[in-house]
Amino acid sequence: MTEGVTLYISGLSFNVNESHLREIFGHIGKVAETKIARNKFGQSLGWGLVTYGDITDPAEPISFMNNGQIDGCRVVVRVADPEKDKIE
Repeated sequence: MTEGVTLYISGLSFNVNESHLREIFGHIGKVAETKIARNKFGQSLGWGLVTYGDITDPAEPISFMNNGQIDGCRVVVRVADPEKDKIE
């Protein structure tokens, strides 16, 4: 099975959760997983990851949301770096 692309989304409002990301990015394709980076107290760090199950070309989802707004905040969307963009 081909693994889909994972996107890094920064600039997220601290109110945005995984379900919110799934709903927004799900308009482009099937979202396999969403994660929000959190500190040890469970508070959002303002960035997250969206992994698609059926999209391997990141151009469409990046153009769809890069410099767009989520919950009133401008977000930056790029392809995630598997070495440094990790959420435990």
